[in-house]
Amino acid sequence: KDEKYLWAYNAISNLGDLGDASYALPENAADYDGMFDAVKSTVLYDIAEGTVTDVIGSNFDVASLDSFVLTVGGTEMKGTVNGNTVTFDNGNYVVTYQPGENEQFAWEIKVPVEDGAAVQLTYTVKLVNKATTPGDYTVPTNEEATLDYNSTTGGSGTETFPVPTVDYNIP
Repeated sequence: KDEKYLWAYNAISNLGDLGDASYALPENAADYDGMFDAVKSTVLYDIAEGTVTDVIGSNFDVASLDSFVLTVGGTEMKGTVNGNTVTFDNGNYVVTYQPGENEQFAWEIKVPVEDGAAVQLTYTVKLVNKATTPGDYTVPTNEEATLDYNSTTGGSGTETFPVPTVDYNIP
């Protein structure tokens, strides 16, 4: 009994400054179920859920909704296109595309993002407003992209992604 208590105290104290509380350990193995779920959630997940809004650059159009590819931890998830929506992983990730003058999409992330298992959405855009005067050009592929999220610790935040550019030459 004393060895179990000492092990639990050391394990908890090694997680950081969680206070000076000490707890007696349950007698039955079944009573351990869920004991460390809160710690696991905080350690493994940074983002509980969120939405990425990506405003496409005025010189570009999304090539097609079939070009959207989602990977989680390097594993590609199959997407299903229905109208202006692409759904991945049984609805855990949903991309809603808005074509037209204010072309953009909103990418809903409905499940926690596990630390070390990056979630990545890639898609293809085509240059539709190309310069005609000879020269070298650098154009942004989007106007802005932001992630609004809720963290696993109850907070929320916004992250702004860098704006990528494409270089091209008109001879």
